[in-house]
Amino acid sequence: VEDGLTIISKDDLWKIQTMYKKPIMIEMKNAPYDMFGDQVQFVPDRLTIKVGDTVTWINNDDTDRDGGMHTVTSGTPYGEWGTEFDSGDKVMRPNDSFSVTFIEKGEYPYLCALHPWMLGKITVT
Repeated sequence: VEDGLTIISKDDLWKIQTMYKKPIMIEMKNAPYDMFGDQVQFVPDRLTIKVGDTVTWINNDDTDRDGGMHTVTSGTPYGEWGTEFDSGDKVMRPNDSFSVTFIEKGEYPYLCALHPWMLGKITVT
């Protein structure tokens, strides 16, 4: 304490900011815009975050299709998969979650390896 002020380190400041940061969530759930009501999508499917943010995907699929299992796998349907991140070693069942902390600026497209029409993109600024 100096002159009535508490001095904290950058590491302590980072810990405090991280503790009180609002969680960033993406759900796998029935798409609200699907006319049949049974098409599962990433919601939201586009997200802009900052370097150092952590995104958590949660499987809220309540359909009976494929047992509600999904993955979160970096890549596009026509490119390489899983080079940046991949929950594929742990297929996500309903209520499972998977998190990634983004430490570099860029665009990170992703998909579900079991349902490659399920697409999303994270933009890190």
